[in-house]
Amino acid sequence: MFQGGPLDVVRTLTANAVNDFGTTKAQMGTYGALVAFPSSGGFELCEFATTNFQPELKRDIWYVSMGSGQPIADPCLGFIRQAFWGDDIPPSFKDGVFAVVWTLSQAIALNPGGINAPMQVATLTTQKGSAVARLLDPGEIAEHEAAVDGAIDALREYRGQVRGEGAVPIPPPPSG
Repeated sequence: MFQGGPLDVVRTLTANAVNDFGTTKAQMGTYGALVAFPSSGGFELCEFATTNFQPELKRDIWYVSMGSGQPIADPCLGFIRQAFWGDDIPPSFKDGVFAVVWTLSQAIALNPGGINAPMQVATLTTQKGSAVARLLDPGEIAEHEAAVDGAIDALREYRGQVRGEGAVPIPPPPSG
C-alpha cells in the first residue's frame, strides 16, 4: 500500500515503473500507462505519457485514452460527453461503462487491424470500504452493447425525422 497523497503515489509509481522498464532495456517513449487508484475516499486517474512517462492527474476531465486507438477514441468520447453530460455533469458509473463500451466498439469497428474484439472492460469501485478492481463479464458488456445499439437507433430515427421535414436551403454566400 502506498503512503501519502496522490502526488506521492504517482511519484512512487513513476520511479518504480521506470526502474523496472529499464531492467528490460525498454526505451523511454515506448511505454505509457493509465492508472486509477483509491485516494482520500475517492479515486484518482493518472496518465503516464508515452513520450516521457511523466504523470498527469486527470482532475478536470474524467476520461482519457491512449494507444493506437486514441485517434478514434478521443472524438468518440468527446461526442458522447457533449451529447449526454456536457462539461459540468460527470457520468454515473453505469453511464461511464456505457461510454467505454461505445468507444471501444467504435475503435474495434474502425481499426480492425489494430484493435480487436473481444473487448475487455475493467472497473474500480468501492465495496465495504475497500477498492475493488474487476473485469466485467461478457454478459455485462453485452447489456451495454445493446444500450449502444439503442442509442444508434435513436440517432437513425432522428435522421429520418429530419429527412421527413425536407432539406433546409443553403443560404447564399456573403457578397463582397
